[in-house]
Amino acid sequence: MTEISRMSEGGYAYVPGVFQYSAGVAALSGFRIERVRFSEVVPLQEGFSRVAKHLESLGRPLAAFCACELRSPGQFSEEGFRTFNAAYGDVLRKWGIIRDEINPVARANVCPEGMGPDEPGFHAFCYTVPSEQEDHSFVIAGSGEAPEGKGNYRDHIIRRGDTSPEGCAKRQDGCSTRWNAVWLSSEQAGRRPRVCSFIRSMTFTSWCQRRSSVAGPPDMA
Repeated sequence: MTEISRMSEGGYAYVPGVFQYSAGVAALSGFRIERVRFSEVVPLQEGFSRVAKHLESLGRPLAAFCACELRSPGQFSEEGFRTFNAAYGDVLRKWGIIRDEINPVARANVCPEGMGPDEPGFHAFCYTVPSEQEDHSFVIAGSGEAPEGKGNYRDHIIRRGDTSPEGCAKRQDGCSTRWNAVWLSSEQAGRRPRVCSFIRSMTFTSWCQRRSSVAGPPDMA
């Protein structure tokens, strides 16, 4: 049985993941997930400020922030990614979202090829609002290229260096696992699921050539 936790103050359930993000979120009964996309990438701290102002304008608590789509100019080193995640996590702690080092917010962070921003920032974000609708919106997130919780990414990349259809399909299994987990959380809530956003590597039907957030070893170039 997939482990499901609740962020009751935010109006959503989530599949626990790692410190950086949960594996996915699903609106609880009486809520739905809405998505806002910025016209251009907004630097991280300014993006958080805009998110907070938007939620305040709707009368929603900061806890309603449940997912985000980030863009970065290039791949991080392992150490650089830890530094980035620390700054990201500090805001969520101040907002009262991260508690006991558990992060319920789903997230994707990718590096668009040839069209990246000058610095890491927000492309889009999701939040919950009260709703009488019967369908159940959800968002999935996470990495299909490597399993989580292994200490680093580069030593655990699935089929490293293999760009064949079979290799890509094997990595896609990681995304499918999260899809099934969050879909299950919707079914457990007894409601018909409605996809709000698949944020692993796409934005609805908008696709871009991109690289993962963390740089791999030389043979991944």
